[in-house]
Amino acid sequence: LVRDQFDVAEPILAGYDAMHESDLVDMVGQGSNRVCETIATRTGLQASVAGAIAEVGNRESCVRLIENESASIARISLARIAERFRTDAHIRSSLIARDDLPAETRHLLLTSLSDALESLVVSRKWMAPERSRATVRDACEKATIEFAGAVQDTEQKALVAPLASITRLTPGMPMRALVVCHVM
Repeated sequence: LVRDQFDVAEPILAGYDAMHESDLVDMVGQGSNRVCETIATRTGLQASVAGAIAEVGNRESCVRLIENESASIARISLARIAERFRTDAHIRSSLIARDDLPAETRHLLLTSLSDALESLVVSRKWMAPERSRATVRDACEKATIEFAGAVQDTEQKALVAPLASITRLTPGMPMRALVVCHVM
């Protein structure tokens, strides 16, 4: 029945408890966008199914997954959604609102937001490109330091490595962190 027409399959995909986790993963991989969107709303959705949606689901299925409070979503799946849809304002804000979002993923979304703001400012000619870039970089550094000071020690270490690898860890950032009494 789940491979039948969507109208027939929908109630089964949405909540039939006897469906096996592996069958749901297969349905996500082989099904239509409507199938993925429906599965993403299931109560008590397992992490493996959420992972499949994070990997191959369309935008709407990922939105529904993020907003499904009963879904078990692994941190790596949240990171994958962020990587795939970091320029999408709705997904970005929905992810940032989650308490279980990893620090490095939160920072990825912060930099994506700062890049979007810089593009807006430059496209509207509110500032010269060089000044906009410097202003946004400064604001992003400040936000990163505040954010790094608020996360747990284990997450601080996970946050610093990506900063260094993408050249966002500028020489001024550690100095600024020391001045504001945060340790990176």
